[in-house]
Amino acid sequence: MLNAVIRFALRNRVLIVFLSLAALLYGGYAATTLPIDVFPDLDRPRVVVMTEAPGLAPEEVETLVTFPLEAALLGATGVEDVRSQSAVGLSVVYVEFGWGTDIRAARQVVQERLATAQPDLPSGVRPQMAPISSIMGQIMLVGIYRRPGPRGGELAPLGTTGHLAELVHDPAEGRATVYLWEPHDRGRPNAWRPIRTDAASASLTWELPPVGPWAEAVAADRVERLVLRSVPGSPGAFAATDPRLRVADKDRTAPGRPADRERRVTVAVGGATPTAVFPPAAQRKLKLRTTADWVVRPRLLKVRGIAQVMVMGGGRKQYQVLVDPTALLAYDVSLAQVEEAVRRNNVNASGGFAVQGASSAASGRTPSASWTSSARCRSSRRPSGPFSSPRSPASSRAPR
Repeated sequence: MLNAVIRFALRNRVLIVFLSLAALLYGGYAATTLPIDVFPDLDRPRVVVMTEAPGLAPEEVETLVTFPLEAALLGATGVEDVRSQSAVGLSVVYVEFGWGTDIRAARQVVQERLATAQPDLPSGVRPQMAPISSIMGQIMLVGIYRRPGPRGGELAPLGTTGHLAELVHDPAEGRATVYLWEPHDRGRPNAWRPIRTDAASASLTWELPPVGPWAEAVAADRVERLVLRSVPGSPGAFAATDPRLRVADKDRTAPGRPADRERRVTVAVGGATPTAVFPPAAQRKLKLRTTADWVVRPRLLKVRGIAQVMVMGGGRKQYQVLVDPTALLAYDVSLAQVEEAVRRNNVNASGGFAVQGASSAASGRTPSASWTSSARCRSSRRPSGPFSSPRSPASSRAPR
């Protein structure tokens, strides 16, 4: 058999050369278009539907959210399998399609079925499709933290000088130390150089915790002050020991500590007296979450290959309304009326003017003009009720 093949190749040399060239060209084309990957995509086209249902237990999520979604998705065009998971306040439904199904067509089918299932879901619950991804993808956990100073303390900008101030608090001894640094390379705190200043002292101030159940709604006017003396042999360092800074071990997590209040350090540097503001722990968490939501997340989504970025932890900025039950009873106001008043108060509107009696006041788009006009309209006729009294049951405050 092999001798016959050799004789055929020798007698038909032109044909063999032509077939060899054709096989070479086709093999090169197939090699360049062959979908080869180190981690091949072994899963079928899949659409993930995530639904948040705050306040519902897993059994309630399964009954009120997951089951209606599964009933609507089963039997859709191209659907081969539907699986789900129900947790506290969260429902995840996996819809798998057959091999060769276009993922965009699959998402269109799921979107149509979700529209039909919306009336069967609880009020305020809206299912959303997750971005296009694969189970063979990787999940990376990235943490964000505030960089400590060279001495392990908190850092804050020293006014507009470009320098940094570091506050180190020892609650066991009640000692506070402030270091002034010149950051040449922010990625290497150990290479920072201390600032030499002729100031003999620095001032450390912090607010005392408010008194009363509703005192946080108003600004605190009680301020503690401590004078920090320069440390001999340590340029740019100021320290002091005071019983007010001493916190027992059992009170380390109790509110009202100096570390939970806003602290300010004022020192003379270069003929000026800049101030470094050290925010409380809750406000630092808010800043980290704000940075993650509005700075880090949008930049990560621009990176090619990233399907979704979820931010967890920290604290989100919000406005809180403190309701006094006693005042509600005194003015005969229900909690629903307070919620409606707050909802109507947070509506954006264009500029205009209001006519009341013989006087009129105009309001523009600038915040100052709008506030002035609203103040004029209210001053001419003050309504009676819980919202006009100084002891209003609804007092808003911004988070710290």
